[in-house]
Amino acid sequence: MKILVVDDVAISLAYVRRLVELSKHEVIPAGNGAEALTSLRTLPDIDAVMVGLNLPDMDGINVFRQYRRMAFEGKVRKNIPFLLITGSQDIERFREAKIIGFADIILKPPSSSRISEFLNALENKDQDNPDLDPRFMVHELTLKIDETVRAILKVGDRQAAFEFFKSCEAAFERIDVLLS
Repeated sequence: MKILVVDDVAISLAYVRRLVELSKHEVIPAGNGAEALTSLRTLPDIDAVMVGLNLPDMDGINVFRQYRRMAFEGKVRKNIPFLLITGSQDIERFREAKIIGFADIILKPPSSSRISEFLNALENKDQDNPDLDPRFMVHELTLKIDETVRAILKVGDRQAAFEFFKSCEAAFERIDVLLS
């Protein structure tokens, strides 16, 4: 498998790269979010992404969001699993990452067993219909909601946009409970 590893700290990138290579997988390195997104656009055979949370140009969660938008627009392959590797202890950021669809979160420094576990899960994942991944479907729904709100606001009905947003927010809270 080809694994895109994204970290701005050279020693962290080298460490994760070595762990992935020890598992007999190819590594595509990237030092920031923009490089990662370029790799995702230009290398259609990337099988997974391991991304740091705090990158210099954008955080790992934003890299994921931009990837999902590109996938929704058909510019990149859908349903590439993302692993967040972070030294942060911010539980709210972890929760956000899981809700939007990160496959897993690993604290730095990652152990070889945790990296192997993630890679083994990818190898064993049923690939019959990856477009039915519920996390991707939720993200596509989020993008559609955003488009709808923008259309409502364009015609100037702020109250309708607010009511629509509140009903969507309640629906996502129910989804959050289901995913917990």
